[in-house]
Amino acid sequence: MFPGYVDVIVPLGKFYLEDGDTARAVDLFRRLVTRNPNNSEAHYYLGITLMFQHHADVAIQELDRAIALDRQNFYAYVAAYSMLLEAGQKERALSYLERWLSDHPEDSETRALLEGRRNGATVPLPRPPLQEP
Repeated sequence: MFPGYVDVIVPLGKFYLEDGDTARAVDLFRRLVTRNPNNSEAHYYLGITLMFQHHADVAIQELDRAIALDRQNFYAYVAAYSMLLEAGQKERALSYLERWLSDHPEDSETRALLEGRRNGATVPLPRPPLQEP
């Protein structure tokens, strides 16, 4: 693996993840995070992979790191929200939507989702995509 080649390594890791080889994906993303500790995208994908392996606590740590490095990384907020909501931690999950909205008050879709969830709506956001649009 070459330092700084995030654009090459991330698609390879996503390929492993989509193919169900989470062990290989975790190994690749861990190495990427080690070589690029300040790359939000690398932490996001490591968190997603750990989520698929059902390592919730470590996954949340990685997603939090992704958010700390890039507060514009909406997918990291969504991943944390979705995972915590599925784990039955509604208030903690909603805190991720609130954090996003504190920095992005113009996001009416996320605000509507938060208000709906607070009022008892049962439809969560879908799992975050492996590939950003």
